[in-house]
Amino acid sequence: REVVEKGGFGTSVTPVSQFYFQQAYNNVMAGKWKQIADGYGKMVLGYFGNTPVAPDPEIVKLASEQLNLPVTNENPIDIAERDEKKGLAYWKAQLEKEGIETSEENLFIAVSCATKGIAFLKGEAKVNVRKIEPEKKPEPAPKKAEPAPAPAPAPAPVAAASPEQMPFLGQPTPYGAQPYAANPYGRSVYKINVQGQTFIAEVEPLN
Repeated sequence: REVVEKGGFGTSVTPVSQFYFQQAYNNVMAGKWKQIADGYGKMVLGYFGNTPVAPDPEIVKLASEQLNLPVTNENPIDIAERDEKKGLAYWKAQLEKEGIETSEENLFIAVSCATKGIAFLKGEAKVNVRKIEPEKKPEPAPKKAEPAPAPAPAPAPVAAASPEQMPFLGQPTPYGAQPYAANPYGRSVYKINVQGQTFIAEVEPLN
């Protein structure tokens, strides 16, 4: 908060947000205002234009002394024009060198993004957005031949019923069922043939 207030409340977006962080970091690591960050110092000295509120005079003085720069009210565009690698003339020459049209749009891109802007206009820019590739499913392993199931155990033999145990033994029943056997507990066992399939049914008398 202190570096924002004393810096004149510059809009806290790139690059000013970095200026604030750098100065706050220096204040912690080197001591309060013992080391003025380059960007922060130039901002309070007016090299990027006027801040919404006048910076703290003491901070302006420290910045001027540490960066060895005077306070300025000059237009930042004029200041940039004197820098051989920041002015419009320099970047116009770079566009011409690369065979790129020197339109206002292209010139703006070159001045704003420097060498990355030139690379963009040449179609050589890299897209730094990670693309989510679809997951490649591993190929299923070949199935091993499963062993043949063991044969079902044969049903326990059923003792044949005597006429006393099943008086209707041998009598025809519905659906082709024939009395097959009876056990000593009074339950009857039938062998039933349905559409070529044979079933064994056990019937228990009702009390």
